[in-house]
Amino acid sequence: MAKANPEILKWARETAGLSLEEAASKLALGGKRVTGSEMLAAYEAGDRSPTQPQLMKMVKHYHRPFITFFLPTPPRSASLGEDFRRLPEAKRDEHQGSVSALVRDIYLRQSLVKDALIDKEEDVIVDFVGKGQVTSAVDSACRTIRDYFEIDIAAYRRRKGAHEAFKYLREKIEIKGIYVLLIGDLGSNHSSINTEAFRGFALSDPIAPFVVINQNDSKSAWCFTLLHEVVHLWLGKTGISAQTHEHKIERYCNDVASHILISADEVSEVYEAAMQSEETFVIALQRE
Repeated sequence: MAKANPEILKWARETAGLSLEEAASKLALGGKRVTGSEMLAAYEAGDRSPTQPQLMKMVKHYHRPFITFFLPTPPRSASLGEDFRRLPEAKRDEHQGSVSALVRDIYLRQSLVKDALIDKEEDVIVDFVGKGQVTSAVDSACRTIRDYFEIDIAAYRRRKGAHEAFKYLREKIEIKGIYVLLIGDLGSNHSSINTEAFRGFALSDPIAPFVVINQNDSKSAWCFTLLHEVVHLWLGKTGISAQTHEHKIERYCNDVASHILISADEVSEVYEAAMQSEETFVIALQRE
């Protein structure tokens, strides 16, 4: 069997966000005479070569296809688009491997869907994508999005529970040619990605636009995240979100998404009613 490229072995581990010690532990390397990290370092230096079973473990834990380890140079990493998150560097590094693996999977799915649509001559342009501007008034953006997807907020609010409400919005959005995925891991419970890493991802494409929502978030947050990422598509912005107010685009997407679900006038009405009762404003707003 051909030997794996040592440069690729090191690159794959590092892009998976694993230290030598962490990777060696996951790969169950080491013996009586040499530690796991020493053995892995030897593989990455080209002094030793991993066996095929060891490479298969790397496929699993590095989230890379088997053939990748035999390439002459590391492939170009999939772009996250714009990174709208504001995570501390330590947190960003901690989650980067899992998030990058997830994004690669999303791009692969999107590519397969897009190719299939083109082959079947069903590649209809989704004219919603990229039509918006962050300079548009929030109220105007809300009306545009509600009208385009024919969202009836009264019907949305009549749904029983957060899951049914999300199902209503998802159906309205998917019927317009936008693919909505609920993903929170890399294929197993052991690879679960928490909401510190990401809450949503939008892949802006005129033929096969994708929205991904971290299913590990609370169900009550799914609807907001879905609309938030839809606003990203309307702006033509591919990228990953954590829904903070520290980034101009994120702040705008938050404002539009929240005002689609409840208008400023409704918030004022709820506030006034709460002030005249023993119910707190937050509880009253959640009830609405």
